[in-house]
Amino acid sequence: MQNAPACLFECTAEKGFAALTVRDITERAMVNRSTFYRHYLDKYDLLEQYLNEMYVSFEDQQVIAGPNPPEVSSSLINLLKHIQQFAGFYRVMLGMQGDPLFTQRFRHKIEKGFFSCFNQVFPELAPKY
Repeated sequence: MQNAPACLFECTAEKGFAALTVRDITERAMVNRSTFYRHYLDKYDLLEQYLNEMYVSFEDQQVIAGPNPPEVSSSLINLLKHIQQFAGFYRVMLGMQGDPLFTQRFRHKIEKGFFSCFNQVFPELAPKY
């Protein structure tokens, strides 16, 4: 089920998330539905698992980068490349027909990541509490 997230992205861009079914994903991935259900509860679980992996990866890149601004920038660049690669998916999910929970969580995580990178690059501008 390694290609399940990519199939989710492609099918969402084509049909929209609300209209997307597990059958659409499994047909695109060329796997049996029972295989899908061994790994995921439903399309929401697939999305959740993938996003968790992506956020952990993003946070790990920031921790590894430490105070080195060029490396911090590379974690942001990798995220932006991912968004560019799956632009149709993000256009749907963050648009009017998207999933509000996805939008809220995505925005929160991205804001947190950008502020963290900004504070590492410009520590003198970081808020003092």
